Amino acid sequence: MLIPYENKSIFIASKPVDFRMSIDGLSTFIQNEKAAHLHDGSIYVFYNRHHDKIKCNIWYRNGFVLYYKRKDKSKLK
Repeated sequence: MLIPYENKSIFIASKPVDFRMSIDGLSTFIQNEKAAHLHDGSIYVFYNRHHDKIKCNIWYRNGFVLYYKRKDKSKLK
């Protein structure tokens, strides 16, 4: 499934987050850090402290989508 990115904001975390958090934890984190309406389709990107994993939390149609990517032998830097 591909989500259209037209006219959507992308927010990238400025510091690593606890990767034990899933959709609910990341959504709460977003609301605490940024007074944002989560259902506007914005893309929220998070990374772990080792910089080898990312999660993207996105509202799509009627629910949240969580993308997860783990790099095998490289870093995201």
